[in-house]
Amino acid sequence: MTKKQFLDSAYELSDAEQTKTLYSEWADSYDEEITINGYVSPARTAEALIACHAQTDQPLLDIGCGSGVSGESLQQVGFGHLVGCDFSAPMLALAESKTIYRQLYLSDLNDPFHFVEMPYYTITAIGVMAPGHAGPELITTALELLQVGGLFGFSMNDHTLENPAYLEEIDRLGKGRKVRIRWSEYGDHLPGIDLRSIIMVVERIRS
Repeated sequence: MTKKQFLDSAYELSDAEQTKTLYSEWADSYDEEITINGYVSPARTAEALIACHAQTDQPLLDIGCGSGVSGESLQQVGFGHLVGCDFSAPMLALAESKTIYRQLYLSDLNDPFHFVEMPYYTITAIGVMAPGHAGPELITTALELLQVGGLFGFSMNDHTLENPAYLEEIDRLGKGRKVRIRWSEYGDHLPGIDLRSIIMVVERIRS
């Protein structure tokens, strides 16, 4: 029996509830499908953070960690204290089975970062900002969870970039002297379906 393919459906979502349902159904085959299609944004983001001299000995918050694919790439470049969160319980169960993260949290759609007690030095959101997933407001929210001088590394794929609000939010924060862009590179995201992404690292420069 041919396994159901979910990848194309992931970019046709319109709200958080649809997204939650999709990832619950996709969990068992997620890693296999994205691996077959050459998912490289996690590795590109991890390498960009290292190039920007991220503090690998400090806790890193991986927003939308899913099954832990992003955490694997982060661990491979030296991040040793990973904290993950996601609103899909089946995906978190997969992440937990990989023993990559020291802590994992199920996010509430109304209060996704209820567990955060102090600012992080590094935050990631890899493959998270996309149609039906996280909107441009996540950029500002993530920065508020960062130490001044901390780094936020994230990806925005071609579908995401069709909405100008994401880049407009970054531009607004830059003009307000709240962030500076440390890294911005356009390249492969999922080459198996000819999808590309910008990997960006921004630094919080003031509160």
